[in-house]
Amino acid sequence: MARNAVLAGKILRLLPVLVGARKGDCLGCLCQAFRVRCRACPGCALCWGRMERPEDRLWMQEALAEARRAAEIGEVPIGAVIVLADRIIGRGHNRRETDRDPLAHAEILAIRQAAERVGGWRLGGSTIYVTLEPCAMCAGALVNSRIDRLVYGAADPKAGYCATLGNLVQDPRLNHRLEVTAGVLDEESAALLRDFFSALRRR
Repeated sequence: MARNAVLAGKILRLLPVLVGARKGDCLGCLCQAFRVRCRACPGCALCWGRMERPEDRLWMQEALAEARRAAEIGEVPIGAVIVLADRIIGRGHNRRETDRDPLAHAEILAIRQAAERVGGWRLGGSTIYVTLEPCAMCAGALVNSRIDRLVYGAADPKAGYCATLGNLVQDPRLNHRLEVTAGVLDEESAALLRDFFSALRRR
């Protein structure tokens, strides 16, 4: 198995040359076929991460509901839920302006609620669903809370630190890493943000 993975990795590194791919072209489908990650292009890690589970869209709808609650109170619409054993143990939506708290991101609030619910800071076995790719602060909180899996909707080109600007949640130097699935209901998540900022500009 290990030898096959090494061979597949070598083949994948040659593929961009063989097929005339340019830097940035995504060969993620080939990565999935060989069950390994290559480093041929920036898109591969993201494509590999898009392996959804049947329940992911259901729970992401709950995170989107939280994001809509944020929009209703004039906050940037970002929502998160934490799921353990098929039930939600933590919910949160952006409340930075409301609470005058720079730490009041959706993920942080959901983590706090979940930790209180389970009676401890370790949230092993749980999955967090977030409508927007977590920033560096929230990515660090996910690692420190020992959450097993991150599922997010839209990528964040300005602050995302789970693939876009960096990948803190899968840094091999850290003592905990998360499984990541990206792009679940990303259009819906991005539309909420676009509509919110469009309304702001019209004021």
